[in-house]
Amino acid sequence: MPEEIGSRPIRVAIIGCGRVARRHVARFRQDPRVEIAVLCDPDRANAERLAREFGVDARIETDESRALRREVVDFAVLASPTTVHHRQAMVGLTEGLDLL
Repeated sequence: MPEEIGSRPIRVAIIGCGRVARRHVARFRQDPRVEIAVLCDPDRANAERLAREFGVDARIETDESRALRREVVDFAVLASPTTVHHRQAMVGLTEGLDLL
């Protein structure tokens, strides 16, 4: 039986680790109901920098397909360039994730 979300923090993936992602991470860090589980950026250094800046102990990914897996996260924020949103959204929706 799957674990109920109410008994644990909601796991979020941040896809894209630039300026927009910083705003989301800052807000999620203030909410104890949320765990930033994955930071994903094609440039690993961007994701690692964001994790260090906000003190986030998240899995670092460079491949959105690995980041957007239902067994890893409950929902995802697409903070990437809009030109790749459709592709990323299709991956997340196929996994049954909620997306922002």
